[in-house]
Amino acid sequence: MSEISETEIKSMTKEQNYMRGYKDGKSDALKLLKQEPKTGHCKDCKYFEYDSVARVDGVPLIVAHEICSRWGDGCKTREDGYCFLFEPKESEEI
Repeated sequence: MSEISETEIKSMTKEQNYMRGYKDGKSDALKLLKQEPKTGHCKDCKYFEYDSVARVDGVPLIVAHEICSRWGDGCKTREDGYCFLFEPKESEEI
């Protein structure tokens, strides 16, 4: 790999630095690039909720349907959607 000046590194975006293995990325960048991306349907993700419940004046109410709690304070999605932030639901043990 060729040497890059400090000025060039500062002008790169964080993603470019990460991909080149500088600063935030270091040696972990190559490991991440070799990993299989994790994707899956929203309905199989631990952050997916069919009915999102909140307390309104002390009363629990369904306030939204098909919500991903991973995005912000909850984002509308669909059960057959998919996402790179997918994390499988933990299996229920009996």
